[in-house]
This record gives sequence, structure tokens and C-alpha cells, in this order.
Amino acid sequence: MRASCQKDLDEAIPILEAAEIAVKSINKDAINEMKSFKQPPALVLTVMSACCLLFGEKEEWDSAKKLLGDIKFLERLLEYRKTIDQVPEKRFLKLRQVYVTDPNFNKEKVHSVSQAAEAIVVWILATDKF
Repeated sequence: MRASCQKDLDEAIPILEAAEIAVKSINKDAINEMKSFKQPPALVLTVMSACCLLFGEKEEWDSAKKLLGDIKFLERLLEYRKTIDQVPEKRFLKLRQVYVTDPNFNKEKVHSVSQAAEAIVVWILATDKF
């Protein structure tokens, strides 16, 4: 059992490190660009709805803009895995059922729309795997 747990951890750590690098690559200009959308591109809305879900917010653009407007938003992303045990399992179930299974919910597709959303989708997928 110990070996199995270590194997899972060994697989999760590089994913989490990639997510941390992605989050650290987001700058204020990219966040401001996303916040400025009155009607965001569909993929940006999808990514931010998934992010809202993980933070227990309504999965809508107004809630997403509030998250993006939080001066500690990026810090909250980086600190999330430390509080992951406090997140209800039903959020992760919905994340997998609604978002992660979407064939467009991936780094490559989101990159063509928004670099900040790309980094956030990397973070979301890593959080799901963790």
C-alpha cells in the first residue's frame, strides 16, 4: 500500500509543480484583460466557471470577475492545495462531470483564447488530479 501511495504521489508532484509555474506566469495585465470582457469567449467562461466551482462561488461570469478582482486571487490559487481537504467532494465530482470531460477543456484549446485562462486551466486540471 505504501508503494502504491508513493507512486500516486510521484505522479502528482510534477503536475502540481507545472500548475504552480503556470499560476506564477500570470501577470496583472492578463488578469485585467480577462476582467475587462463584458461577454468573455466561451472557453474563458468555462475555465472561470470551473474555477468558481472549486472556490464555492456561483458558476457565472459576475462571480468570476469578482474572483479575478480579488488582489489575492493568484495567492489563493497557490494556497489551494493546502486547503483541498476542506473542499467538499461533490465539487470535484461536478468538476469532473461538467468540465474536465469537455474535450475543449485543455491547455492547447484555451491557449488560443487567453494566456491567463490557459494557466488557470492547467491549475484546475492539476487540482483535479491531485
